[in-house]
Amino acid sequence: MNAILLQDALNDSPESWGSFTLVHGIEHDALDAALRKAGHEVEFYPLFDFPAKDNQDYLMLHAQVHESHGSALGIQLGTDLSTADFSDPDVVADWLQAHASIHLQENRALGLV
Repeated sequence: MNAILLQDALNDSPESWGSFTLVHGIEHDALDAALRKAGHEVEFYPLFDFPAKDNQDYLMLHAQVHESHGSALGIQLGTDLSTADFSDPDVVADWLQAHASIHLQENRALGLV
């Protein structure tokens, strides 16, 4: 999957954010399947329906999943995905860029790109 699709969502547009949450959920399901196929036991939470606002609990669970992936793949994430102020468009843009980069690293490590 093209993880770069995850970097340009607008959390103030229900259509854009809805597309993002769908692609993001599919991407996580694909990563989980590839990790398990490779013999890794990793954290898993259903990650569809990413809330655009008031999402701190989701961010924590989501970050745990990426930390689990990073540990299994020997990847240093370099970014704390567990917290961000999603009411600030600049913070959202930075978070989305860092997040897409982590997905790309995970995809590369698994040979998916």
